[in-house]
Amino acid sequence: MLTSKEFITRFIFLALLLNLPAVFTSLLAEMGLEPILLIAWLAVWANVPKFAGLGYVFDSSDIILGEFGLMDASAVVIFSIVMFWVLCAACIAFFSVLFSKRYKNSL
Repeated sequence: MLTSKEFITRFIFLALLLNLPAVFTSLLAEMGLEPILLIAWLAVWANVPKFAGLGYVFDSSDIILGEFGLMDASAVVIFSIVMFWVLCAACIAFFSVLFSKRYKNSL
């Protein structure tokens, strides 16, 4: 099932969708635009893995916390956050393909 075309397309779509906040916010900041909604989206993108347990892996020298959560992080921490969202995308894609195949078989 993990090699099916349906799983791979759903996985790639979800992985890109879940990692868009980091890409869009940095691009718009480089252009001089700073929309508040995207900055809030980036804050949620960076802080959800921290609250899900990833924050215990790194010590205080790797991350800088501010009033709104994660403010600055090393490349290893950012890579870990991206991998967290990729893993979430893989889980969502796996279960969506699994349940869609079960639904098709029950009809």
